[in-house]
Amino acid sequence: NEGLSARWKLALQFVIACLISAYAFFGTSAGGRIYIPFVNTAVDLSYFALAYYVFVFLAFTNSVNLTDGLDGLASSVCATVAAFTLLLAVWRRDADSTVLAAALLAGMLGFLVFNHHPAQMFMGDTGSLFLGGVIMGCAMMAGELLLFVLAGFVFVADMLTSLLQRWYFRLTHGKRLFPIAPIHHSFEKWGFGEYAVMGLFAGVSALFCVLAWFGK
Repeated sequence: NEGLSARWKLALQFVIACLISAYAFFGTSAGGRIYIPFVNTAVDLSYFALAYYVFVFLAFTNSVNLTDGLDGLASSVCATVAAFTLLLAVWRRDADSTVLAAALLAGMLGFLVFNHHPAQMFMGDTGSLFLGGVIMGCAMMAGELLLFVLAGFVFVADMLTSLLQRWYFRLTHGKRLFPIAPIHHSFEKWGFGEYAVMGLFAGVSALFCVLAWFGK
């Protein structure tokens, strides 16, 4: 019951999202162009890109926060996405993103030693929101926002299942689409242990990172 309220956290995230989005729009070569994976083309959203950047930044960072619900889950999935980010930065010869992604990957691997089940350390909102922000920051600097949404499929799936559960519950007046949301808790209900869920989700994340690599 201590710390910032949900409204204050969202308000601060919004401010940070606006600052990073403004830098990505005005300070990088990407500007308002949104690259479409696999078709080798880009769509110029002009100033509407600013609103798009802010929306995706907020959605993705909170998706990472939502995934931080089991021992080692968020850190293992973040590690796979960080590895993808590092490889992409090296391929693009982006020195700044390379250093940032390497630090993120090393930090996640080191943290995972103490965060796997049974966890001795937890990241909390301070860690998970920061990690989502770093990944989205790298995505904006690279002009590859949709590509990172694909690489971060596990985070997106957790967020979407939570939203679908809420909407379905309201529409059907109490029925549930999943045993429990977000989806990683449903896997627990289906008999998967925490190690199994962590390994499965990290593996799925790695597969989508490979898919994203071919869409770059």
